[in-house]
Amino acid sequence: MTGGKNILVIDDDIVLTRIIKQYLEDNGFFVTSYPNAQEAISRLGSLIPDIILLDLEMPIIGGHEATLLFRMNPNTRDIPIIMVTGRSRDIDRNKSKMMGANDYITKPFSLEILLQKIKQYLKNIKNDTQ
Repeated sequence: MTGGKNILVIDDDIVLTRIIKQYLEDNGFFVTSYPNAQEAISRLGSLIPDIILLDLEMPIIGGHEATLLFRMNPNTRDIPIIMVTGRSRDIDRNKSKMMGANDYITKPFSLEILLQKIKQYLKNIKNDTQ
């Protein structure tokens, strides 16, 4: 079902990133990860992800600012962004949506639910391109 889709994980929590990466790779995805948004944005180059998992609280460029930068870039403007964050306040969730995030998952979370959300967004992308 995944067809080797590319997932970009941007999170400064190295342990969580390793867990997410291993789980998604075990489910057929290619995963690229960076500990901060600045590095991820500067290295986008030729590999454009199918979905971006983005932490809200990070050094240098925070998740909201990174979302805006992804939305302003013609190569990434339509890529689904799922915020994966420890912030559970409605104000953070609403601001993330206003900045252009498609979804919002609070830590701790179920890897199975994350996988379901990713598959749903990929299905929607496939349906939109047919």
